[in-house]
This record gives sequence, structure tokens and C-alpha cells, in this order.
Amino acid sequence: MKTRVLIAVLLMAASGLEGCQLLDRGPYLPDLGGVYTANDAFPDEIEKTADEIVESFDQADEAVDRADVDAIMSMYSKTYRHRGFDKDRIAMTWKDLYKEYRHLSLTLIFDKITVDMNSTPPKAQVVSTGTLWGTTSRTGRHIHIDSWFDEIYYLVYEDGRWRAQGHAWEFTLDKETRFARPPRPFF
Repeated sequence: MKTRVLIAVLLMAASGLEGCQLLDRGPYLPDLGGVYTANDAFPDEIEKTADEIVESFDQADEAVDRADVDAIMSMYSKTYRHRGFDKDRIAMTWKDLYKEYRHLSLTLIFDKITVDMNSTPPKAQVVSTGTLWGTTSRTGRHIHIDSWFDEIYYLVYEDGRWRAQGHAWEFTLDKETRFARPPRPFF
């Protein structure tokens, strides 16, 4: 576990070189696959809850590996919303991804986890950096599909599990006025 965290911290530090000419071109994070948590991502008093949150994302990551869209969708809250996408529309996006790509691989690095257990239902925020890779059906090349940095996920404890409800800059919008394009990141 400590090796995974060390790798994640080193990758996060390297991502600070964004735009640096020394890095040439390409993705900011390699295809590590899996969910990683920075050493100081959460205070000790919420360790059990943070572990439950990470477990929810681990289950989603395993579903991505299996190309199991139904299992992936269990990560999303009934009230999920992101850039005009609801749970049904994001399911179609995942299905389209699996038509175009094989062997999707998700890497998530959690920089910070905060929890509000006093709200009903309990809610949490996770600051994440990540990347999505896949093997394109057209060329057979393993390619970088998307990356995100310091994305803030809103989570809600729903039906006995932590689920994605939206993102910080989207979640509080009452009326969507922007063009709806495929969301990133996907959770």
C-alpha cells in the first residue's frame, strides 16, 4: 500500500510540471490503474468512512476493468448530475465508450477527503486527479482518453454505499445553461 501511495505522490508532483517543454507531449499521468490515496488525504477520525469511500471507487474501478456498465452505474447516485448529464445519459456514454474502446483503465488519486456525517443523508467531498485509458477498436493502440486534476466530487451515502452525486462547480446549479457535452471525469 505504501508503495502505491508513494507512486501516487510522485505522479501528483510531476503533474505540477504541466506545460513544461521538458515533458514533450502526452498524458500527465501514466496508466497505473486503480485507486490511490495521498498519505494526508483525510484526518484519522474519518478513516473508517474514508475507507468506505475508497471501497466504492475500488468497486467502480473493478467494474470498469470488467466492462460491466451496470456495475459502474451503481457508483452513481439516483440524483447524479454533471454538465446536464443524469444517470441515464451517463450510462449511454459508458456504453458508447465500450463500443469504441477495449480494456478501459481508470487511475484515481485522492488528494483530500472531507465528510459531513451531520447531514442527512451523510455527504462527502473528494478532491481527485485521474486519467482514463483504453485500447481503441479502430487501431488497436492503447491511448489516453482523458485526464482531470483537482476535480471535486460530491458524494452522498445512499442505500448503504457512497455514490457520486456530482461535481463542485456543477452540483449547485439550479439551471443548466451550458452546452451539454460528455462529462469528465466520469464519476
